[in-house]
Amino acid sequence: MKKDSELTKKRNELKQEITNGMDGLLAGLVFDRVSRLTQRLGGRSNPPSLYYTTAIVAIIILIPGLVATTILEESDKFKKIGLTVSVYLEFSLIALITARINMRRFLENVRDHVIDSIDSVKNLTSLRLWLPKLWTTGKSLSFGLVFGFLVTAVVVKFTSQSVGEFIGIGATISSLLASILFGIATYYIFQMLFLPWELSGYQYELYEPDPSHSNIIMQLSHILNNYTYIVATFVAVWTLYIGSNPITVSTNLIVLFAGWLPLAVQFMGNQAALGRIIRTAKWNTLKQIELKIKSKQAASNPDDKETLESISRLMDYHNRISKTRNAALDISAGLSFLNQLLLPLLAFALGNLNEIVKFFR
Repeated sequence: MKKDSELTKKRNELKQEITNGMDGLLAGLVFDRVSRLTQRLGGRSNPPSLYYTTAIVAIIILIPGLVATTILEESDKFKKIGLTVSVYLEFSLIALITARINMRRFLENVRDHVIDSIDSVKNLTSLRLWLPKLWTTGKSLSFGLVFGFLVTAVVVKFTSQSVGEFIGIGATISSLLASILFGIATYYIFQMLFLPWELSGYQYELYEPDPSHSNIIMQLSHILNNYTYIVATFVAVWTLYIGSNPITVSTNLIVLFAGWLPLAVQFMGNQAALGRIIRTAKWNTLKQIELKIKSKQAASNPDDKETLESISRLMDYHNRISKTRNAALDISAGLSFLNQLLLPLLAFALGNLNEIVKFFR
């Protein structure tokens, strides 16, 4: 009773922290602050919708680069690179919105479907220490700034080579702002790489005869895979645009290292973590059955018919459990992820169409 009471208390505390933490995601704070400011300036009783707020932010992020371009008289350069930089800025905003929605949905699912299945106070405490990494503003902002400056240096270098001259201070400022926003969204991708391993070491309430079909395994598979597919869809669309734009095609390596490689690791990590949970549960159940068989053999006459039948039933049960699946991955999940990978291949083909045609000629 004491353990159940402590478990319930820890679960409720963690659920409340997750609820509070969702409002602290840096990807969401950007829109929340603009929403509050708009509400205050407009004298509204209710905050504006997310669509309205997003439209305002989309305009705001264009201003610094346009102002610098106007002051420094870089209109000629802007004609060459302006549209590409503007699309880069707006895509970075979409990346931030996608990260906000995706992480909120992920945390909601963990709160509503995973916490109650964790059967250890120690594990709940461990998860309580890990999850704040997602909504700690300082860490995500620091990562975004470092990522932004590094990526901007690469983007400016390669795009300048593509257009044959330096793209200008205004375009550089816009690229830096877009890269920082992308960096904040990318922060969650790299943090999420470590979560499956963290979850794989926990104790769960599982369906012992066939752990792979336990409710919590199906929930975890659904939650982790959905998160991965949403990110993969965005990265695929972004890769398609970069690969089909002659000015940006040379920066595809950034998307590869910051997007596709982490996603591939994430997908494999998800499946490995679920497999570890399933195998651990199977081994524990099989070990208990083996101990029962050993106990019956030691305590009774081996020639006793009732004992032999009981041992035989336990052995059959042991065999059935040992033949159950050791992983949660099904064919549809694998095919779905492979479909996501086909989009960047198409983008690469479009971006390098001339070279491909020359090769075959």
